[in-house]
Amino acid sequence: MKKILYAAVICTVALLSMAYLSLSYAAEGVKAVSVVEMKGTVDIMQKGTSTWTPATLWMKLGSGDTVKTGADSYADLNFNGIGQAALVRVGASSVMKVDSYLASTKEAEKKISLDLSIGDVLVKANKMKNESQFQVKTPTSIVGVRGTGFKVSVSSDTEN
Repeated sequence: MKKILYAAVICTVALLSMAYLSLSYAAEGVKAVSVVEMKGTVDIMQKGTSTWTPATLWMKLGSGDTVKTGADSYADLNFNGIGQAALVRVGASSVMKVDSYLASTKEAEKKISLDLSIGDVLVKANKMKNESQFQVKTPTSIVGVRGTGFKVSVSSDTEN
């Protein structure tokens, strides 16, 4: 009987530890973004590296990672954490960095900042509450929303 009780206590502690670690992982926003669909050429440059690697379906991304798509290509990214915050489609011939992503352990608190260098992104941001923020930065502007669908485009054309 003591062995069963001892085993039950060990299992409970292990399960609670795993649950705590998974919540901490999401709270830091580390690799809580998933590539959920893609077409064509999609490459990822992970934070701290200088090389592009081919993206794979369900690949995890986090703050500081950059997505690059080729012509006639796209990548759909799910910003998850605790509850889906947004779905972002990185369009053809685009370069977008996940500037920062913090998903709190509370579903209503999220901070997402994307940096679009070139190309376009189509965003479907879920309703944000409290101190939550969602923004897309471009070389010339910053767009912030509280929950809506929108598209941001950056052209390489420098003529007015």
